[in-house]
Amino acid sequence: MAFQRLDMSMFHLESFSALNLPLGVAISPQTVALLVVLGFIGKWALDYHAQSKIPAIGYSSIPISFLQTWTGSKGFMRQPIEFMKEGYRKHKASIFRIAMPDQEWMIVADQAKITEYLSAPDDVISMDDSLFQTQYTVGKAIADNKFHVAVVRTSVTQSIAASIDTMREEIRRTFDELIGSPSNWTEIPINDVIVKCVARVNNMVFYGPELAYNDAYNDNAIKWAMDVVIASISVRNYPNWLKSFAVWFTPIHRRRKMADNILVPIVQQRLDATAKGEPVRDDLMQWLIEAAPPAQKTAKLIAETIIFLDLGSIHSTGLNLSTAVYQLAAEPDKYIPALRQELADVLSTPPTPGQESSASPQQTITKQQLGQLEKMDSFLTESGRLFPFSLAHVSRRVAKPFRFSDGTVIPAGPMIAAPGYVIQRDPEIYENPEDFDGFRFTRQAAGKRMHMVSTSTENLLFGHGRHACPGRFFAVNEMKLILALLLERYDIKLIPGTAPYRAVIGLLSLPESNLKILMRLASSN
Repeated sequence: MAFQRLDMSMFHLESFSALNLPLGVAISPQTVALLVVLGFIGKWALDYHAQSKIPAIGYSSIPISFLQTWTGSKGFMRQPIEFMKEGYRKHKASIFRIAMPDQEWMIVADQAKITEYLSAPDDVISMDDSLFQTQYTVGKAIADNKFHVAVVRTSVTQSIAASIDTMREEIRRTFDELIGSPSNWTEIPINDVIVKCVARVNNMVFYGPELAYNDAYNDNAIKWAMDVVIASISVRNYPNWLKSFAVWFTPIHRRRKMADNILVPIVQQRLDATAKGEPVRDDLMQWLIEAAPPAQKTAKLIAETIIFLDLGSIHSTGLNLSTAVYQLAAEPDKYIPALRQELADVLSTPPTPGQESSASPQQTITKQQLGQLEKMDSFLTESGRLFPFSLAHVSRRVAKPFRFSDGTVIPAGPMIAAPGYVIQRDPEIYENPEDFDGFRFTRQAAGKRMHMVSTSTENLLFGHGRHACPGRFFAVNEMKLILALLLERYDIKLIPGTAPYRAVIGLLSLPESNLKILMRLASSN
C-alpha cells in the first residue's frame, strides 16, 4: 500500500465547534480527527493483511507497509536479477512480491496461475498502460481506444507476403548507404544501422516514401522510445490531474511537437483525399483512417496512433535483431556457415506456385521461403529467450481484487507480471539454460517445435494470451529478411577485446547499443 500522509492542519481543530448529527448526538472535532486517523489505520491494516499473505522478497520485517516496501525497493534496485531468482526459487509454484520505488509488483511464478490472470476480464486485470503512462507520453487516443490492435492483427499480417519485395529493396538501399561495400574489415555501429533500417522499412511499407526518407521524423521516433521511459518515471507519481502539465518538462513534449509538425499535415492530406473519394495509397495509414471511430478520425489522433505503433515496432524489432547480430558476431564460425547454407538451400528450391516474388530470380525471396529458415528462426528465438528486454513479462494492472483458483487474492492496485527472465532460464524447462545454443529449437520434435512467433508461458518474448503482440508476425519476417540479406552480403565479427553487455535497471534489461562490430563484404561476393 502506498503510504499516505495525514495532514492534521486541514481540520483546523481550533475553529471547529461540536458537530450536531440529525439524531442530536454531538461529536467534537477531536473525535472527528480520531475517526479519520482510525480510518487510515484500518485501511492500512486491511491492505497489509491482504498483501502480507503473499511472500515478499527483501522486505523489512517491521510490520509497517511503507517501511517494508521502501526496504524492498532499495534492495531490488541494487540486485534486481538476484531478487527475481530468489523469488522464483522459493515460490516457483505460487506468487511473490517485489517492490519498486513507486509501487509493488505481484510476480506470478506458477505457469498455471499466469494463464489464470491473463484470462481474467480486462476490467479486473487491466491492460491500462500505467507503466509507461501512454496517455501522457504519447497521447490520450491510445489510452481511450485501441482500435489499432485489430488493424495490426489482420490487415498488417495479411499484407506481409505482398510487402516482401518492398522491404528487401529498402534493406538493400539502407545497407548501401550506412555500411557500403568495405573490402577490408571496417568498424560499423551495427545497432544504429539496424534500428534505422527497421524505421525506414516500416515507414516505407506502412506509410510510403514521404515518411520513410524523412530523416528528422525517423530520428525523432527512434529517440522517443528511450524518452518515454524517462518521462514515464518522471510523471508516474504525480496525481493524474497534474501529469499532463508535468510531462511538458520532459523530453517527450519536444518529441511530440516535432512529430506532430511532420505527421499531422501528411495525415490531413490523406483524410482530405479520402473524403473527396480520390485514389489513395493502400497502406497502414489508410487502414487506420478507415477503422478509426468517428471521434478519433482526426489528423491529430490518427497521428498519435501512428507514433505509438512506430515506437513499439521500431525498437522491439530493432533491438531484438541487434541482440541476435551481436551474438552472431561473437561466434561467427559456429553459426554463419550453417545459416548461409540453409539460406542457399531454401533459395534453391522454387517457391510454391502463387508465392513467387516479382523480383528477378537472382533477388527472389518470399514469405514462404522465410518461413522455411528453421535454423535462423531458432537462432532468433534463442536470442530472445536468453536476452529479453525485461525481467517481468505480460505486465498488467490489478484494477479489481482478483482471486486465483486456489483462493489466493490479489488486492486492487499493484502491477502483476510473470518472471519471464527466470522462467526462460529454468533448467527444468530448458537444458543448459544459461548457455546460448543457437540451434536449440531445431532439435525439438516436429509439430512441437517452438518458433519465434510462438507464445506460451515458457516463451513470453511477445507476450501471451489474447493480448499477445499482434505485430509479431510482421516483425519476425522483417528480422529474418534483414538477417538473410546481411548474411548474404557481409562477414561479421566482434572487435577483439570487446563484448556486448546488458544494463539492468529495475525491471528493464537494456541491450548494448553503442558497440561497433567489424564488417566486410562476404568472401563469396
